[in-house]
Amino acid sequence: MTHDQEEALTLSDRVVVMNHGQLVQQGTPIEVYERPSHSFVAGFIGQSNLFWGFVVGQENGLTRVRAESGLNLVARPDHPISPGSRVLVVIKQSRVQIGPVGSPAAPNAIPASLEFVNYLGPTVQYLCRAGEARLAASLPNETGAPAFRPGEPVTVSWRPEDSLVLKE
Repeated sequence: MTHDQEEALTLSDRVVVMNHGQLVQQGTPIEVYERPSHSFVAGFIGQSNLFWGFVVGQENGLTRVRAESGLNLVARPDHPISPGSRVLVVIKQSRVQIGPVGSPAAPNAIPASLEFVNYLGPTVQYLCRAGEARLAASLPNETGAPAFRPGEPVTVSWRPEDSLVLKE
């Protein structure tokens, strides 16, 4: 048994997540990390952006969610969700991209302002603000990658299939 998430994901064949003595989710490390089945697991395992909101429409296998923060999000859920349902949209920080303003249009391309940059050696963490929402990205520190600075306008984006949608 361990409370170290990285150790649990690295060394285990099965991971069990408990909250106040109750079993919340169990599965392989990949299942628990990539596909949390509960809002507690989504907020607890890994680094994620979490947005509560309501389903406002569905089209071509994509679900549109109006987040309480004001963002309009597009996701490709694993299961049908009725319009009007309250949901949690989960986007892992490692799936979020940062680009210059005017980056190619995409379903989840959001103009934002870069607030904070944290250099961690192999990765760089970015914290961006889009209206009332804050979005975090953790990008590999690659040679030639854009070096964004606090205060810069940027475009934050991710693919719809990288948005996990959990029912309340």
